[in-house]
Amino acid sequence: MLTRIVDSLFFSFFYFFVLVASVLVGYYLAQRFYLQRNRTWEKSGVESSLIGFFALVISFTLSASYSSSHDRNRLIHEQGDALAQMHRESLLLPPSLQMNVKQYLLQHIDAQMSFYEHRMQRDSVIKLITRQNGNFFNGLRSDSVTRKVLLSITPSYNLLSATTFRMLYSYDERTPLIVISCWGFSPGS
Repeated sequence: MLTRIVDSLFFSFFYFFVLVASVLVGYYLAQRFYLQRNRTWEKSGVESSLIGFFALVISFTLSASYSSSHDRNRLIHEQGDALAQMHRESLLLPPSLQMNVKQYLLQHIDAQMSFYEHRMQRDSVIKLITRQNGNFFNGLRSDSVTRKVLLSITPSYNLLSATTFRMLYSYDERTPLIVISCWGFSPGS
């Protein structure tokens, strides 16, 4: 639930507003308390150091975000290649088995699309894909002929399965919430 709030568009605007407001309030309060003590407000240099530190943290976070995005794009291409490879290998199978592989691939793609389009929970999609994998394998293990076929497409199936699960689990790699919450507290507030 908390990750949905952090991922929302509203949070991006709210976070920026809170960050700017806390800096302005911090400066206002510091200046006000100095004036109450009959001191003149002078910048000490610590403010710029703290702001520089927060800029450094933000730059590392953006760098990590770019890296995660790049890795996810690579996984998407790997998964597309695995889907295409399994489809090409199925074209060499008897027509009835071609249909089984085609149905499996379409169900696999539908499960992934439900994750992206309908915001289905990642764990639910993983359970659905795992169940589809089991059904697919149980359907192909029925006799000795299909077992040999199963051995011929197993490498492409394993590649598809591995890239799918790596991609789904890659959505858990994110900026820790403690770092996000600490950014809201500015120097001087």
